[in-house]
Amino acid sequence: MRAAALWESLKPWLTHDGEPVDALWRWGRLALLVGLALYTPGLVLDDMRSGAVMQRWIYRVCFVLHEAGHPIFGLFGPFLGALGGTLMQLLMPAAFVGDFLRRRHPFGAAVCLWWLGASLITVAPYVADARLLVLPLHG
Repeated sequence: MRAAALWESLKPWLTHDGEPVDALWRWGRLALLVGLALYTPGLVLDDMRSGAVMQRWIYRVCFVLHEAGHPIFGLFGPFLGALGGTLMQLLMPAAFVGDFLRRRHPFGAAVCLWWLGASLITVAPYVADARLLVLPLHG
């Protein structure tokens, strides 16, 4: 499928917001986008080995989901229980992306896609520490 044809088939899903958005919501969306745009460079440039990302508010949001994933997926055995934290942390924003796209709300999908990327960043210190085991584990 050519790129133009692919774009035309995806365009209604990615550009249609359903209902018209009034000015207040537009300004709110703009404020959120500006906030995320200002927040993202610091998040991306944090030194992962030092665990600096753990001081950010998005880490705390992801941490709650991460810790909830261990007992939820632990119902399916110890391997999934260990994997469940990261799995839940990544599946939740991905599920929201899918739901927003299904309901044709590309702005919500874009914000949740940012959340998924930020969630991957918050996993990075633990991945980097997997062999050293220097970082404190919670729980």
